[in-house]
Amino acid sequence: MNYRITAMFAPLALVMTGCGDGSSSGASAPPVATPAPAPTPAPTPPPVVLTAEGAYPLLADYRFFPNGFGSPNEQASRPSDRQGRYPVQAGTPMFTTQFGSVPADYRAVAKTAFGIDTADGQTAAASAPAGATTVSPLTTLLTGTNTEARLERQLGIIGTGFATTADRELLTFVPSAALASGDANAASDAERLIMHNIRVMILAAALQTAASPPDPSGTKIYNYDGVRRYLEATPNDLFFSNQGLIPFLRSVDFGGRFPVPVYRDDVVEAAARLIVTYSFAMGLRIESREEAAQFKLGIWGYLAPQLTRLFDENSAAAAARVGAITNADVLNGIAVFGSHPAIDVNDSFFTQPDFYLIAPGATRVVPPVDEGFNGDGPLNSNDVHAQPSASDGNHFVPGRSTVTDVSVPAANAGQVTATRAAHGTVTIRAAPGFSGVTFFEYTVSHQQGDVERARVYVIVF
Repeated sequence: MNYRITAMFAPLALVMTGCGDGSSSGASAPPVATPAPAPTPAPTPPPVVLTAEGAYPLLADYRFFPNGFGSPNEQASRPSDRQGRYPVQAGTPMFTTQFGSVPADYRAVAKTAFGIDTADGQTAAASAPAGATTVSPLTTLLTGTNTEARLERQLGIIGTGFATTADRELLTFVPSAALASGDANAASDAERLIMHNIRVMILAAALQTAASPPDPSGTKIYNYDGVRRYLEATPNDLFFSNQGLIPFLRSVDFGGRFPVPVYRDDVVEAAARLIVTYSFAMGLRIESREEAAQFKLGIWGYLAPQLTRLFDENSAAAAARVGAITNADVLNGIAVFGSHPAIDVNDSFFTQPDFYLIAPGATRVVPPVDEGFNGDGPLNSNDVHAQPSASDGNHFVPGRSTVTDVSVPAANAGQVTATRAAHGTVTIRAAPGFSGVTFFEYTVSHQQGDVERARVYVIVF
């Protein structure tokens, strides 16, 4: 896949009175002025303590916004610092939104975390409303009129076989902390909520794929806002059923700016069935980092390609093929992702997995530089460098790295070839007769000296 308050103290004036020659004149001594009390400095706001969770904990960079993901214009123009403060220059009036004035201190309003998911090394983003201390895909849906109780019912977090053992507060419960707590019930619920977080990612990715295929440059978009708006509009729907997902997949709306794709009824039904099958393949909970990586990488390495092919063909034959996919087919299809290497959380340079869709026997050329909108980017276009912040979290910037070599593991040699030319172009070729998911790897060097290995998944069918 290729984003100080300084306390000012008033000086204390000391009033001194002279005693003359030391004799008493019988006159009253002049009154001594009582010093004015020094003003109490306003305390420096404490650091904002947030925990960001995706499929696993995020190495996160926090930002605060007036209205969360629901107001992209304000979100883009008015982010705070990582401590939740927005610097307002002297003489600049406070800006306003349709919800009223926005304060200079954003700690009481919506917050967003952007970071690296430690399950699989992919970048991830999530938001939460005011008062939250945990940010996750689930809390990203808790904006607008959505309530936690309603969300839990709609997604099956309560009242189903996938329910948690206790009603966990989504805005404060930290799955990674619960896993380490020694409390068996809390740990079990943590594993279930990790599963539900991945389910939310599945919904957001599927909705985006129904709107348009994944970006060929490698950018993967989770359409959380579309999921949130649909949840708000359908408070009585239960999502994870074939019938519940059919109208959801038809809810794609571009606000009249672009035509809405039109799919056959059997194609939408097959897509809904595949999403349910993929979601149920996770079982009741996610019990390890490897399992979290497997299902999260499988969203873009298995589920989205299957949906893309289905929507592109938009035919009865495609609907029949996808409709016949079973839980066992899903588990076999995503098995390759279970061996994805863990990231080193102490590193400052992170490579992300890439995904390329190729037909059997076909060739795909990956350029050494970004070709812009609607084009491919180089293998390292989505690598990021983390610059630690003294206040909280990390600040992530483009990797500024160089691909130095590519190689195919011996076990995959009969499935794919990958070669790098002297000028940097990488040519990928799927072996004739091979169908499925395979991978090759590349070495990348950061300008500050870090050297990492990265994995490229090639989806062939």
